[in-house]
Amino acid sequence: MHGAQSSNAVSTLVSRDASGNFAAGTITATLDGNATNVTGTVAIANGGTGANTAANARTALDVPQNVGALANKIACWKDTNTLSYCTAIDTTTANGDCTCN
Repeated sequence: MHGAQSSNAVSTLVSRDASGNFAAGTITATLDGNATNVTGTVAIANGGTGANTAANARTALDVPQNVGALANKIACWKDTNTLSYCTAIDTTTANGDCTCN
């Protein structure tokens, strides 16, 4: 195509290589469907964690760091900042109230 370039040039038509690929800087678009591979950090506002490690994601999402001790237990909030586990469940109540450790 006349005027198409394989280089990353502003305001020009793009020439694709034999595989259908092209080089570009920042591409702005709306994605319909699912992204299978994402490079970089996805902001919390966009459905991501806002972090690049699991530990930083837990911090960003305000998830307690040490939940390993809760494996195979029912978790409960002991107070506003402390995640713990149920030591007893009252099955006589409609909600199955938990006695938090």
